[in-house]
Amino acid sequence: FSQQLPAHQRLNFSYSRRINRPSINDLAPFTVFWDPSTLVTGNPALQPSISKTTEISYLVKNLMFKASYTHVAHAFSSFQQVDATTGKEVITVGNTRYMRYLTLTASVPVTITPWWSMQNTFTSDLEWVATDYNGVPLSRRGVDLNFNGSEDFTLPHDYSIELNGFYYSPGLDGVTRYSSYGMLSVGGTKKFKDKSSIGLSVASLLGSLSYWEKSRLE
Repeated sequence: FSQQLPAHQRLNFSYSRRINRPSINDLAPFTVFWDPSTLVTGNPALQPSISKTTEISYLVKNLMFKASYTHVAHAFSSFQQVDATTGKEVITVGNTRYMRYLTLTASVPVTITPWWSMQNTFTSDLEWVATDYNGVPLSRRGVDLNFNGSEDFTLPHDYSIELNGFYYSPGLDGVTRYSSYGMLSVGGTKKFKDKSSIGLSVASLLGSLSYWEKSRLE
C-alpha cells in the first residue's frame, strides 16, 4: 500500500510471504576438504524456509527511511560437528527453528556542489536465532551496523572519479558470529566525443578484504 503525502512525501506499507529453497551446493552430499582436518559437505535433508516480512517506509524527496520485521521459519545456518574418533571437523548447513530480524535503514543522498555528490546508506539489524544443537536448545542475539557510500566527482574535460566503500560491524549470521570488515575502492572514467569511454578502477585500497567467523555451539 502506498499513500502520496503533501510536499513530495510518500508513505509505503508492505507485507510479503515467500519460500526460500536451498542451493544445490547446500544440498549435494559432496565433500570438499579445506585442510586435512576440516571438511565441508551438503545436507540432502535440508528443508525450505518460509519468511514473512512486514515493512514500512517513508520517503521525502530523495530521502528514504525504512523499518522492517522478518520472521524466517526453518532458516538456513552453518553448523559444525567434530568426530570424537577421528577429530575431523565437518561443516554443513542445517535448519534452525527460526530467525527474526528487526532492520532500520536510512538512505541519504547529498549534493554538495554541482560537481560533487554522494549517496549514503545506513543499516542496523537486531537479530534473534533459536535452534537445537545435538538435541539441546540454543539461542543467539546480535546487533550490527552497516554503511555503504559512494562519492561522485565530475571533473573538467569529461573526466569523472567515483569513490566507493562499505563497512560492516561485528554481527551475527545464523549461529555464527563474524568480525567487522570493509572495503574502499576508486575508479576514474574519461568520456570522448564519439560517446566512447575508458575507465580504470582499483579495488580494496586499504588491503585485502578479510574477516573471521566463530561458532560457539554450547
